[in-house]
Amino acid sequence: MDLGIEGQVAVVTGAGRGIGRGIALALAAEGCRVAVWDRDAGPAQAVANEIRAGGGDAAPVTADVAVRSRVARAVREIADAMGAIHILVGCSAGRDDRR
Repeated sequence: MDLGIEGQVAVVTGAGRGIGRGIALALAAEGCRVAVWDRDAGPAQAVANEIRAGGGDAAPVTADVAVRSRVARAVREIADAMGAIHILVGCSAGRDDRR
């Protein structure tokens, strides 16, 4: 399918696993440059590596979307590294780490 989004910068939060991972891979397959955002560095790096291994352009981003200052910093880092953000997919799932 050609969605006409090749070359656009896409940010996918929660992209280290599950539905977010699937969306990041699909956007990469459409030719997007993907910022693979997850609060855990390992999964974000793994998905970014998977995209790059398939010939795509991806960068891992580690930040918790619940921390406003970190979100602002991450967005600036993405824009500096990849350019203007065209697509944002919010796919982060809440976790209660207090259990």
